[in-house]
Amino acid sequence: MWRRHRHTSQGASATTGAPCIVDAMKKHFLLLTGLLLMMSVACAQKFTHTASNGIPLEYTINKKSTTVALTNHGNPCVGNLAIPPSVKHKSTEYPVTSIGALAFATCKKLTSVVLPNTVTTIGRLAFFNCSDLSGPLTIPESVTNIHSGAFSNCSGLTSVTFPNTVITIDDFAFEECSSLTSITALSPIPPRLGTGVFDGVSDTIPVRVPREAVAAYRADIGWRHFSNIQAARCPAVVTAEGNTIIISNAVGTQIRIFDMQGRLLSNQRVKENP
Repeated sequence: MWRRHRHTSQGASATTGAPCIVDAMKKHFLLLTGLLLMMSVACAQKFTHTASNGIPLEYTINKKSTTVALTNHGNPCVGNLAIPPSVKHKSTEYPVTSIGALAFATCKKLTSVVLPNTVTTIGRLAFFNCSDLSGPLTIPESVTNIHSGAFSNCSGLTSVTFPNTVITIDDFAFEECSSLTSITALSPIPPRLGTGVFDGVSDTIPVRVPREAVAAYRADIGWRHFSNIQAARCPAVVTAEGNTIIISNAVGTQIRIFDMQGRLLSNQRVKENP
């Protein structure tokens, strides 16, 4: 059962009294809601499709019959999993647009997951308590909403990257992801955070955001408890126009340029334009 945790910053005091009761009630409500969602799709049209690791996964056709949700209730999943962007059923190809509530909850032997760029929502408790899910997690650019408890208790995750499309991250979504060493959020507008999204995560880890948005994240009520919000380093972009090479997003980077025979033509650090 979920427990209430304070952030790990020094000098913080444990939360007691009414707020603890309210948070506990919220967590119980989320679990109950997830179970009700499972019941609500019981009569929906379902089918199975074998994943890349040989495990059959359950999909549910959405009401308009044009897309599917990966619901997978009760099916175990182990090892590395790459969720496909679409699946075929009865000669119809369906885009996979959501990961359903409780889809992989307590799949403790799931070690990694790759989400397709077709998914827009990650459901409640979708990966709850997947304790062997480890390494970096990259949320695809199609995702706009991450629902309550989606990755709660995924204690093996070491970093998470949110694309600039994410709008909301709901209650306790990354609670007790205690191995996180960095967070990257690429939206210039801070995503709205629910209650306790990063409870149990150190508030001194680096949180990397767009340079122009550092002040906004530091001021945002959901993000400002992190003490190390800093500008993200964007990857360098190299383009050519005629005989001119243009290098963007690389200020402070050492750049070496070679010709086709491997001879060094230039070796210098990129500076700001005058």
